[in-house]
Amino acid sequence: LRSTHSRVRSVLEEVKKKLIPRQVLEALNKFRLM
Repeated sequence: LRSTHSRVRSVLEEVKKKLIPRQVLEALNKFRLM
């Protein structure tokens, strides 16, 4: 269970790293349009 939990946690962190920048870019684009 520990190995799978740590693996899932690392995957979630990678997903966050990919999702957060995308949201930031979308926010910047909205500011530019305004």
